[in-house]
Amino acid sequence: MTQNQNNHGKLNQFQPNITQIIRSEHKDNVYIKSILQSESNSICKQFLPTRQWIQYQSYIDDITKFVYYLLTTVSGKQTLGEEYGHIICIDHRYRSIPSIWKRLTLAILYSFPKRLLNFASKIMIKNDDDSRMMIEENLQFLIESIGNINLAIFFIQNRYPDFLKRCLSIGYLSTTATSKSSPTTDSNQLSLKILSILTIIPVILSFYSKFIRTILINRRKKHSNNKKHSINTIDKQSINETKVMDDNRTQRKCPLCFQSLYQQQRNPTLLFCGHIFCWNCLSDWLMMIRTSSERKDECPLCKMKIFDTKQFVLLHNL
Repeated sequence: MTQNQNNHGKLNQFQPNITQIIRSEHKDNVYIKSILQSESNSICKQFLPTRQWIQYQSYIDDITKFVYYLLTTVSGKQTLGEEYGHIICIDHRYRSIPSIWKRLTLAILYSFPKRLLNFASKIMIKNDDDSRMMIEENLQFLIESIGNINLAIFFIQNRYPDFLKRCLSIGYLSTTATSKSSPTTDSNQLSLKILSILTIIPVILSFYSKFIRTILINRRKKHSNNKKHSINTIDKQSINETKVMDDNRTQRKCPLCFQSLYQQQRNPTLLFCGHIFCWNCLSDWLMMIRTSSERKDECPLCKMKIFDTKQFVLLHNL
């Protein structure tokens, strides 16, 4: 047996089990969300006014996550999850520790996915907000679908747990020797294949649903264009009134986060006192009040007491 074959056998011997990788990823996610981000928000909440804290909460979470990966992955150290799972990052292409640029790229993409997605959609379409939101939704759908496909492949190949690591060719090696005849690689192979198939099925169904939805939207647009061509005279006054209504609707903003209530996924909610907030801000406000010493459920603006959350009205046609 040659020296290359011996080295190849040693590398195979130190390939991590799939359970090591899954436990490592789960440990990091729990540690970041339950401890680091929670503590960071608690500290910032003491120094920032409530409105500013709610407005910048997502930024605090992203920066906290980036600092964690900056102090571990980027600096060449193991994360808490990697130490727990007895694994280390490795560049599968060169069989060495990933370069500093790969590690930094991985940390940035892990920490700011939504902001990078929003930035990409703004570059593609600059002035049309509706088209930009549609592009952003399609990109988000595509990324999630690719991630699920990669996860299905991971259950079979046991190599790249997410698509970002696959693109950067960053995998794992175990710091302890593993046996090829372990339960994960022998008796559980059928279970992993079934799990892989179950992961792919929702992706196929979602693509089919997206395809049908696109066809229906195109048909409606075509039908709407035909109607427009058949109309010879249009009431200018009605157009102006509609434009004013649309402008007023887009200018409505949440008093807490100052974001437009007309955006998708804002879920504008009406309180009994008549004030309107987006649901995320309102729920964060109530959670903060209930965890404080006062424990008073009240409107953030007029301080009117909230007797029952069933009185909240979700506005669908704002």
